[in-house]
Amino acid sequence: MAYIWENYTADKVFVTGKKICPYMEIFYDSINRAEVNPLLRFPELFELLHSEELDATIDNLDACDNILFHYLAQMDKCKGMNYRQRIIESLREEMAAGYFGDMERKRWSELDFYDKDKVLYVLTDRLLCDRNCFFMEAINRLFELSSLCYEEKTDTYYLYLGVLKSAYNLNKFELIKSLFWPVKKKIVPVWTVHYGIIGVTDTMRIDSIQII
Repeated sequence: MAYIWENYTADKVFVTGKKICPYMEIFYDSINRAEVNPLLRFPELFELLHSEELDATIDNLDACDNILFHYLAQMDKCKGMNYRQRIIESLREEMAAGYFGDMERKRWSELDFYDKDKVLYVLTDRLLCDRNCFFMEAINRLFELSSLCYEEKTDTYYLYLGVLKSAYNLNKFELIKSLFWPVKKKIVPVWTVHYGIIGVTDTMRIDSIQII
């Protein structure tokens, strides 16, 4: 029902769409009428409303849909979740259930609440945005000091993470790598002390860099 929250007007008619998918809404939109997907937010309610038992007793199902959509939209404006929050909660359940893999579920369970929310936010971006690379977005959210460098000679990426290499931080890195990093590309994490890059003056400081 993202369309209703983003484009709500009291004089428009909203009905259940004929084509819907789990996360992204498919709708037919005109000036006065829009088909929307209610199943992400209210599956039990609308599955019951469109069941064979009730369908036979309702003269105008579209009118009933419209009244219910307007009521839910008004109620949700007062207290409720937006579209992104609903996807985040769905992903939270899927991560805990192991939908992304058993190892990812284990790594996920070891994160604190705030780091979990950062991971979920980037996963939601991957669903909502028309682009492919979210690795550094996720890394920058979980590690404040971070940068990525590519060495053409060895075809290797070096990722600087300005924190100590603790079990918790390594677990965060491995989870983000598993979720967002291309599996065919080699990446090496560099912890605590930055590496020196020949030709980049700011990185070539005696006693302040490490050789990799």
